[in-house]
Amino acid sequence: MKSNMPSHYSVEDIFDLQTFLETPSLFYTAARSFAAIEEATPTAVHRWLQAMQPSLQLVITQNIDGLESELTCPLIYLHGQLSSGTCQKCAQKASKQTMFAHYRKGEVAYCHCGVSFGAMRRLIRIGRY
Repeated sequence: MKSNMPSHYSVEDIFDLQTFLETPSLFYTAARSFAAIEEATPTAVHRWLQAMQPSLQLVITQNIDGLESELTCPLIYLHGQLSSGTCQKCAQKASKQTMFAHYRKGEVAYCHCGVSFGAMRRLIRIGRY
């Protein structure tokens, strides 16, 4: 990933909200390398969470694959999800199909209002989500 980035950016910049708002192409270029996550399948841990659902009050995850989305208990995605996007201006949602089509090509997904769809919700470490 780093070799495809301009030298004034770091790997951390790929997931930084301010950098995303200024240069969304940086994220989408990097997303090409992890677009295969669309084909991810649940692991033993996901199956265990599914079985434990009746006793779970909340699941907090750092995963960005969205595989926990099948759970019916409340979920907090600390780093957002790749499986959906939200326009940073008008809050319109983009589908998983739309987002992954753009990830595979490394092209920015744009909303009808002209602002790029955000691949991630605002990060909690920034103070919003």
